Amino acid sequence: MKKSAVIWDLDGTIIDSFYAIVGGIYNAAKENNIEYTKEYIYDYAKEYSSISMLEKIAAEAGVTLESVKKTFDYHFHGEDDKIELIGGAKEILEFVRDNSMINLSYTHRNDTSYDILKRNGIEDYFTEIITSERGFKRKPNSDAVKYLIDKYDLDINNTFFVGDRKSDAACGNGAGIRSILLGEYEGCYSDYTIKELIEVKKIIVRKF
Repeated sequence: MKKSAVIWDLDGTIIDSFYAIVGGIYNAAKENNIEYTKEYIYDYAKEYSSISMLEKIAAEAGVTLESVKKTFDYHFHGEDDKIELIGGAKEILEFVRDNSMINLSYTHRNDTSYDILKRNGIEDYFTEIITSERGFKRKPNSDAVKYLIDKYDLDINNTFFVGDRKSDAACGNGAGIRSILLGEYEGCYSDYTIKELIEVKKIIVRKF
C-alpha cells in the first residue's frame, strides 16, 4: 500500500531563519563594498533565491561566487544556535505523524539542519531529510522530490510539498504532487497558499 507524506522545506517554513539569511547576505554585500537594504534583500531572496542574490553580489563586485558564499556562510551559520521554530511547526508535524503520514524534508540548507532540528526537539519527526550536501540540483529542480517519492513508494495524490518560495511550489508541482505555499505572492502557481503553518492541517485532512 502506497504511503502518504508531507515534504517540507526548512528555512522560512519549519524554522524561523530567514532573518539569518538576510543578515548573511547583507554582510556579504557590505564586505564587498555593496550597500543593499535588508528590505531589498528580503524581497529579492523571496522572489528568486538566496543563491541568486549572492550571484548578483559577486557579479557587481567582480569577485568569485565562492568568496561571496564563504562570507555569507560565516555570518549565516553564526546564527544557527539562535534559530527557533515557525509558529505551529511542532503541532503540524505531530498531526502528520499521528495520522499515518510521514514527514520528509528537502532543503537547500546544509547538514547543520540536523543540529537545529534536534535542538528544537523535532528531528525525530522526520523520516528523512535531504540537505544540500546530498548533491541534488537546487529547487525548482524536482529530482530530490522524485527520489523521495520512489524510495518511500508515495501516493502522489496524497503527498504535498510545503515551502515559502515560488521555487518550492515549482519543485513540488514538477514532481507531480500538490504544493502548499506559506505566504502571499503575485503570480504564484501553487495549489494552495496559507498564512499560518497550521493551516496545512485543513488541507491534508481532506484525505481522511
